[in-house]
Amino acid sequence: MNRRLDPALLLQSYASALSRLDRQALDGLIGSDTLLEIPFLKPGRLVGKTEIAAAHREILDNMESLDCRIARCLAGGNQAIAEGRLEATRRGEAPRGLEFGMVAECGAGGLRRWSDKTIL
Repeated sequence: MNRRLDPALLLQSYASALSRLDRQALDGLIGSDTLLEIPFLKPGRLVGKTEIAAAHREILDNMESLDCRIARCLAGGNQAIAEGRLEATRRGEAPRGLEFGMVAECGAGGLRRWSDKTIL
């Protein structure tokens, strides 16, 4: 499988980009028809580069620091699921730590679906 389309590698790349607060790297993982599901964002389902880039900007512009660590990742075929811990500090707030779950699904053209069950 092409490394770029390896769903476990995509999950690790996403976690790493979050930890660096690297919006450009995050946006580089998103395709024109990618579906991003993040329950704490309204409307909770975003489609495509424009909507997802705006969500990344909103999240990262309000963060002082993020440390996203994957503890466990299972992959099969074009899908992967990961669990881990996120330590986050929003500007002007106390640090928070929470568990997360993320799922990535790849298609022929790249990342097809991304689901993130983390609540910032």
